[in-house]
This record gives sequence, structure tokens and C-alpha cells, in this order.
Amino acid sequence: MRRLSNVSTILSSFSKSKILELFKTKSELTNNDVEKLLSVSDATATRYLDELEKEKIIEAFGDSKRATKYRLKNK
Repeated sequence: MRRLSNVSTILSSFSKSKILELFKTKSELTNNDVEKLLSVSDATATRYLDELEKEKIIEAFGDSKRATKYRLKNK
């Protein structure tokens, strides 16, 4: 079980770094952008974006859950 946890952590870190790379070319991202970039489900894309938001790396903005966009957080 521990090995599976380690693999999951490595995949999560890799995926989040790919998301951050995409911010080099786009100032705003949507959940759909992340889904397409990583070929993952809506729930997985949401989880990665939520983790980056909790780490205070990105911030969400927009009027509703459906129109939520993400941008890098100003330091």
C-alpha cells in the first residue's frame, strides 16, 4: 500500500509541474485546459487545481463554479 501511495505522490507532483509549465504560455487556465493537457478526468483535474490553490501557488477567480478560472498567485 505504501508503494502505491508513493507512486500517486510522484504522479501528482509531475502533473502539477505540467500545469505550472502551461502557465508560462497562458495567463489563465480552466479545469478543461488541465483535463486536456493531462488526459485526466474532471475530478482529477479539479483535485490538482485544488492542491495548487491550497499550496497558495494559484488562485481561483470567476463568478461561479462553472466559470472558474485559475491564475498564478502574486507573491
